[in-house]
Amino acid sequence: MLWLLGLHIAALLCWCAAIVGVPVLLHGREHFETGDATAGAVRESRQHSGATVIPRRVFTWLATPAALLTIASGTVLFLLMGTVQGWLLLKLVLVVLLVGAHVCAGLLMLRAERAGQAPPRYPGHGLSLLMLVIMMLIFSLVLAKPGT
Repeated sequence: MLWLLGLHIAALLCWCAAIVGVPVLLHGREHFETGDATAGAVRESRQHSGATVIPRRVFTWLATPAALLTIASGTVLFLLMGTVQGWLLLKLVLVVLLVGAHVCAGLLMLRAERAGQAPPRYPGHGLSLLMLVIMMLIFSLVLAKPGT
């Protein structure tokens, strides 16, 4: 079971790093302008600007699989341990909020693709800040495990 906990923690760290990075990558679009040769495969199926190729790949190939692996391994740990305590239920609520923020990051990226430009700066920064606060609350709660 220790390997499963290690997998859960590693997947969580990958998810957190990737999902916080998506809004940052969307605002750094001048650094990721790509030509038709690089973005061609992505643009064939949708109308992407070159600026959203890297954030889309980070979101699709790193953040989302890491999120699914985190949730799956956490669910298995929850079922194996059989622990139902107040701090764990609060952690699950915070994880649901983090999943909601993950979806919002995807929607922000879609908005940037449709507009053909970077999304407004403040919603992206606010989303990153919200995700960081939720992550810190989750980490603090898990480390403190109040009531145990």
